[in-house]
Amino acid sequence: MIHKKLTSMPNQMLPAVYLTDWYFSKIKYPIKTKGSYFTKTEESYVYVIYNKSNMLYKIGITTEIKNRIRSIRTVSGCEIEMVLFIQLHTNYDEEATTIESLLHTFFKQRRKIGEWFNLDLKCLIAIKNLFWEIDGEDIKDNIKLHLKSR
Repeated sequence: MIHKKLTSMPNQMLPAVYLTDWYFSKIKYPIKTKGSYFTKTEESYVYVIYNKSNMLYKIGITTEIKNRIRSIRTVSGCEIEMVLFIQLHTNYDEEATTIESLLHTFFKQRRKIGEWFNLDLKCLIAIKNLFWEIDGEDIKDNIKLHLKSR
């Protein structure tokens, strides 16, 4: 019942608590892959990182999580903190690009620049809950540690 309400709602900012229901109302099963961005690797990640300098969160995808964080730190010159990520298995789990795209769409009212968003604790918990519902290979949750360091 909630899926019908969410799909018929006008294009506005939904409360973060609706993320999981909204996400699954947008996914069509069985999922058809369109030639994944990650065809050469077996693993991909959807991540949320925090930039301590501008206090924004980046929602992104990668095949090498440690290298990606290192690269963003180097390029930005800022202290970057891993908040959440889900590890996905190509051709088994949902596409990282699909998850990232739908997260960007859901949080579009919170977008500040590029893939950087002004998220709050409710948003982070909603993303964490979604990751658990998607049930990838591995999920890392550093929300408590992140909140202590802010």
